[in-house]
Amino acid sequence: MTVTFTLLGTGTPGCYPNTYQAASALVIDDFPIIIDCGGGTIQRLSVAHANGQPALRISNLKTLILTHLHPDHSAGLADFIISTWIMERKESLTIYGPKGTREMVELLIQAYKIGIAEHRDTESPTNWPLKYEVIEYTDGELFKTPKVQAIAFRVLHGRLETYGLKFIIGDKTIVHSADTCPHPAIVEHAKGCDLLVHEVYSARGASNPVRNSPMAYFKRMHTSTVELADIANQTQPKKLVLTHQMHLGAVSDEEMVQEITDLYSGDVIFGRDLDVFKI
Repeated sequence: MTVTFTLLGTGTPGCYPNTYQAASALVIDDFPIIIDCGGGTIQRLSVAHANGQPALRISNLKTLILTHLHPDHSAGLADFIISTWIMERKESLTIYGPKGTREMVELLIQAYKIGIAEHRDTESPTNWPLKYEVIEYTDGELFKTPKVQAIAFRVLHGRLETYGLKFIIGDKTIVHSADTCPHPAIVEHAKGCDLLVHEVYSARGASNPVRNSPMAYFKRMHTSTVELADIANQTQPKKLVLTHQMHLGAVSDEEMVQEITDLYSGDVIFGRDLDVFKI
């Protein structure tokens, strides 16, 4: 069985030329699971497919999990729903998300109803129904197939309902933190995992920000490098990949990694858009 995890977008609400908003792809053989759908997700998927990942062809994308409903994790949703359909997805798309996802999807479909109807009901080649299903989830098993079990667990990201994700694939385990401050559920689910993909902000940058950043907000909503080192020491993942990185101050990518490796001796990688990890 072939298992890969691709960082499609490693960014934040900020807009940068080479870093797209949050999205990832877990591929098990030819079965892709997309995690989050920030701005530019469908374009990043197109690039990943062109770079040699055949399972990520647009028409093959039928499973999407939203960890929470912040815009930088969901702004690409309309594009994802409609573009996969236009690119010949004829099967139903299943969208998993926390409470509020169904309303969001229904409002997006309503907003684009004129264009959808023009594609579907005229001589356009996209003349099949736009099929989708929304499943609003809470803690526990999302789904289980012969190849993968997907589990959601509640984390803490301010007032917003947010879930980390755990994927058990044979004897391999992948954990995705979503956006969160340090939380016992991360430690519980990530112990001994093969890959821990975790958000982070620079503790050094937070201590001397280059602009008037609301530090109380970041400390309440996110995980610092020092805190992540502690999580890694408790869980001992085979590989720790940083995503949704917030530098906050004049801190380089390498220095952010160093803030963790000064306190944790394991393998730490600063994730970049389109990085692929074989599990």
